[in-house]
Amino acid sequence: MRQIHSHNSLTPLRLVMLLSCTSVCAGFLPPTLPGLILFCITFGCCIGGLWTVLPAVTAFYFGSDNFLPAYKFISIFILLRCLGFPIMGISHDLTGSYALVDSIFIVLLLLAFGLTCWTPNKGERAI
Repeated sequence: MRQIHSHNSLTPLRLVMLLSCTSVCAGFLPPTLPGLILFCITFGCCIGGLWTVLPAVTAFYFGSDNFLPAYKFISIFILLRCLGFPIMGISHDLTGSYALVDSIFIVLLLLAFGLTCWTPNKGERAI
C-alpha cells in the first residue's frame, strides 16, 4: 500500500517540468528580441537541464537497486523522442507554423507533471 502524504510536494523534477512548460509557452510571445532571448534561456535551461539530470531523477524515483531496469525502460522513450523532429517538420509543412506541435508538447509536459504527482519517491514507498 502506498503512502500519500507528500506526493504533492514540489520536487526538483516537478519544478523543472513546470518551468519547461512555461518556457515552451514563451515561444508564443510576440517575435521580438527580448522574447527570443527569454525563450532561448528558459527553454535551454529547462529542457536541456531535464535530459542532463535524467539518470539522477530515475535513481531518485526508482531507487539505486532498481535503476538499471527502470533506465532501460525509460531509454525506449528517449528513442521515441526522435520521432518528434519529423512530426514537427510535417506539422510545419501542413500548417506553416510550429504552434500546433508546441501546443501538443505543452499538454504532454502538463500530463507528465500530473503523473509525477502520483509517483512516490523511493523513500515514500510503504513496506
